Amino acid sequence: MKNLFFILLLLVCTNFLNATIVDDKKSEIVIENNEIKAKDKILGKIKADEKEIIAAKSKIKNYVVSIYNKKGALIATYDVKSALKQSKKDRNILEASLKTYKDNVTHTGSNFLDFNANMTTEIDQTAPQFSRVIEYLIQNKYM
Repeated sequence: MKNLFFILLLLVCTNFLNATIVDDKKSEIVIENNEIKAKDKILGKIKADEKEIIAAKSKIKNYVVSIYNKKGALIATYDVKSALKQSKKDRNILEASLKTYKDNVTHTGSNFLDFNANMTTEIDQTAPQFSRVIEYLIQNKYM
């Protein structure tokens, strides 16, 4: 009976420890002056390029964002195409990919993006859902 109580207590304590560790990992990612910051620490830099393609009555924007680490080495390239909706305030993500240079892998957008989310152009000026890309890179230890 004492062993069972001890194991139960150990499981409860472990569960509380895991919960606090998960909360500590979540941080607010801020992009200022082409620098990626989290908790006032610089994680890396970005270089963004945006091109507008007008084809078949729709405006498609192609965003290409190069992501660098603190030392200036290229980590990944985020490529996303989005179309302007009829309301002309919201954008729709058509396709997205993330190429990481550490392992030379191209990740599909379904791994880190929410294709159903409505985005306005004012929310994320770098590229649509760019903060999700940074969180994905941090979780998978690319940054």
